[in-house]
Amino acid sequence: MPRGDRDDRMEKGERTTPAPDRSERGLRSRSGTPGHGNTGSRGNTGGRGISGAGSGGISAGSPSGNRGVGPRPPAQANPQQSMRPVKKTWRDWRPNQIVLRRNQVLTLGLVTALVILIAVAGVYKSMTAEEAPVLTGADVTTPKETQSAATTVPLKGRMGAFTQTDSAAYDEFEKWWGMDLTYVVDFGDRKTWEQIANPAHVLDTWNKDKYRLVLGVPMLPDELLDAGMESWDEDAMPVKKREMAKGGDGDYDQYFTELGENLVAAGQEDAILRVGWEMNIESWMWGIDDPKIYVKYYKQIVDTMREVPGNKFEFDWNVNNGYNPNSAPDYYPGDKYLDYVGVDVYDLHKGNYPYPKKCSQACREEMQTAAWEQNIFGGPTGLSFWTTFAAEHGKPVSIPEWALWDRVDNTGGADNPLFIQFMHDYLTRSQNNVAYANYFEANSAQGDHMLTESFPKSAKVFKELFSPKK
Repeated sequence: MPRGDRDDRMEKGERTTPAPDRSERGLRSRSGTPGHGNTGSRGNTGGRGISGAGSGGISAGSPSGNRGVGPRPPAQANPQQSMRPVKKTWRDWRPNQIVLRRNQVLTLGLVTALVILIAVAGVYKSMTAEEAPVLTGADVTTPKETQSAATTVPLKGRMGAFTQTDSAAYDEFEKWWGMDLTYVVDFGDRKTWEQIANPAHVLDTWNKDKYRLVLGVPMLPDELLDAGMESWDEDAMPVKKREMAKGGDGDYDQYFTELGENLVAAGQEDAILRVGWEMNIESWMWGIDDPKIYVKYYKQIVDTMREVPGNKFEFDWNVNNGYNPNSAPDYYPGDKYLDYVGVDVYDLHKGNYPYPKKCSQACREEMQTAAWEQNIFGGPTGLSFWTTFAAEHGKPVSIPEWALWDRVDNTGGADNPLFIQFMHDYLTRSQNNVAYANYFEANSAQGDHMLTESFPKSAKVFKELFSPKK
């Protein structure tokens, strides 16, 4: 409470002690500081003046300036009290007081000068600093460097696709694309060991002279599960870990030797093998929560298939992009057991999608960009992370699968031309060292991926960016 308000209240009789005469009050007002011994803070006073710490201000009936320190002794009579104060002149100041004042002035001046210099330096730095660019797929190794002809590589010779095990569909997509494709990605059946060891339908479909096969190699068949059990069931985890451990001990080597021999016989001796792909997804038969068991078995398979006569196999250690239950770096088998660090990339993330019901084009683009920067490309285990990871291990990057996704649960970006643009920028940047990339041109029960059927806006941008210039 301001001092004047307290004095007014005291004049109106709100006192607990006899009021001294006016001369005594005058002395106390000059020599003491009533009301400021424990004033607390001014926050949240609501315009009521200074409030005490833990109190609602100075209460009526409390002696002003006497909170918590006990009663003060009565003032002593002062014979000089009624006299006018004597005004001091410069002669009355002592030399040490003059020096003290001069030192204070010098200190204040130095502090002020230092503050001004810091402020000027900050302004200069902000004016000369380069504006941080928005990261896209073209900005993994050197974000400040702009995309230019000197840092790009052509797409031709590095592109491929998945169109199920259907050569006619592949030819049709290749024609629509307008480019001669080099790679074909496919998967054999995996219900039994026999199907894993001899993917006859796959080997019969693809022309050995035209396309290089990128084959997904299952580590276990579904037949090892109990009847009625699915690989993603919680009860399946102990079974999967037990069988994976047996594989690491060499119990299943014969099936991978047979697979290697069948590949060589079919003219696919240089096939790229994705052994136990996307191991960081628990729904696969080899998706287990014990990296040591996985790594041991992965190495056993690679060593076994490298012993097949006539083989020129390459191995793609292939993770699923973004967040997954298992931490994929923990499953890395070591540099000598792979030729590529593969990353499957989809326009998918439940943290960024779905779009709200009322979402304008600007709203959609903002969400699509956020999905790319925060999770698909950026984020703890996005494409940027894996590109750096591969470079640190001296390996090229591969993209065995990439695609748009209109998921049934609406957690995909659907028709998203920005994703096509981002992927093009990433794939053509030489510093990213991408060996090959396959577009996943096939729809499934989980949603649509097909450029030719489902995404007209993205298809147009794809043709503009990925087709050879006439």
